Amino acid sequence: MFRDAWRARNDFGFLRMWSIHPSQVQPIVDAMKPDLGEFADAAEILSPRNARTGGRSSTRASCTTAPRIDIFWELLQKAKVTGVALPEDASAAFF
Repeated sequence: MFRDAWRARNDFGFLRMWSIHPSQVQPIVDAMKPDLGEFADAAEILSPRNARTGGRSSTRASCTTAPRIDIFWELLQKAKVTGVALPEDASAAFF
């Protein structure tokens, strides 16, 4: 189940997946969870330091648009809900 859910997320862009048995829930949650690198990037891009400088203090944030910011914010929210440990400064800044 994990492999199928992982492939649905990474190969086809799915963000959610249904399960028909309780034993499928945790493997799906684990597979749909973005990796820690994505969370760290989102935290860096949305950091207060980058907000003050208009994103110029991060090369990745320099070309970030409003719709992309929404995606990064959703990533951080997903990290919190799924129990992923964020860097301490990101956790303090956003939650």
